[in-house]
Amino acid sequence: MHGSGAWQAPRSYGKHRGIDIAILPGSAMLSSTVGMITKLGYMYNDDLSYRYVEVQTPLGYKVRYCYVQPILDLGAHVSLDQPIGLVQDIAKRYEGITPHIHLGVKNPQGEYINPETYFGEMHD
Repeated sequence: MHGSGAWQAPRSYGKHRGIDIAILPGSAMLSSTVGMITKLGYMYNDDLSYRYVEVQTPLGYKVRYCYVQPILDLGAHVSLDQPIGLVQDIAKRYEGITPHIHLGVKNPQGEYINPETYFGEMHD
């Protein structure tokens, strides 16, 4: 059984620093903000099949979409609701888990903040 996908839910490593949003694998991941793709990375060192896309907003916030296969290149400018990738099937790694993406947000000082609060205030 896997834990809650809520902000700061307990984890073996500390607290969950983002939120999980249920979405079907293969769905287009639409950007929830404007900005530029500043990082394309891998979720795990031991498994390079799971990716993430990070978009930096004009005010310096970094929004990371985890378990998303990028369809844009590093440095691409992104508009609101623009497809940035395809949702990956994490059930291949975590059997029985609800399909989802992990959404994390860092403020310009590099601190994780609650994505629900960030998007509720619509900074950018």
